[in-house]
Amino acid sequence: MRNLKGKFIHLTGSVPVDSPGHDVALVKRFVAGLTEGILRNGGGLVVLVNKGEPNSTIPFDWDAIEAAVEFETVFQSGRILLRTVRRSDYQSALSDEQLELLEGIARNTEDQPIPVRDWTGGTIRRRQLQQADAAIIIGGSRGVEDTAKLMRKAGKPVLPLNFHVGSQSREAGGARLYEESLTNPGSYMPRTHRAISTQTDALHVRDDTSAERVASEVVSIIANEMRRPSWLRRIGGKVQTVYRKSDPVLNIIFRANAGYNLSQNIPL
Repeated sequence: MRNLKGKFIHLTGSVPVDSPGHDVALVKRFVAGLTEGILRNGGGLVVLVNKGEPNSTIPFDWDAIEAAVEFETVFQSGRILLRTVRRSDYQSALSDEQLELLEGIARNTEDQPIPVRDWTGGTIRRRQLQQADAAIIIGGSRGVEDTAKLMRKAGKPVLPLNFHVGSQSREAGGARLYEESLTNPGSYMPRTHRAISTQTDALHVRDDTSAERVASEVVSIIANEMRRPSWLRRIGGKVQTVYRKSDPVLNIIFRANAGYNLSQNIPL
């Protein structure tokens, strides 16, 4: 199954720096498994290249980058696996270890750098939006909420996970987005929200075994959401999905390669 072929998933989020080490290790294990699953299914990842904020949060971008490097070492796919959004002068902002890791993926050509000159939250998120076909959110705070808003406005799938680690608030970030996705699922996963509305509640990481299982399930969920309808694959075309909160109707526009368009409204 390669339902994610050519699709790039933005993996974003973090946990508080004071989170229990065991919990952080489990989420990192999940991120590694998720990364491998996306890459095995032909997809790629959009990640942020940043030193992080060691005194406040623990981001997972570097765990995804390391997992991608390990994947390429074993499978030698020879394709772009990562789109790394980075500041134009990123060298001065990273540690020696991070620079060495970036140089390694550059040598193996599995990285597509996305430079950002104006290194501000809004500009960074817009660049990530441009490069991603969907987003998966783990924890985080205000930043992931802004990312989700931009992605949803563009009609791109957003899957916030029900992970709660350490002192992370349930009133903000991924936890809040998850609760909102239960009441307004069509604006998060336009095509498959009926199928996943109850499934996501069971995605909890408790040990190493569940981390791998949940990662596999999340890959399946996002792959099914990104999958084109079988009849559309036969005629060859692209799907543009637009969800309007004010009008609970999905307007799906099918743009066929044959040169004609079909439009269909689906009541929710």
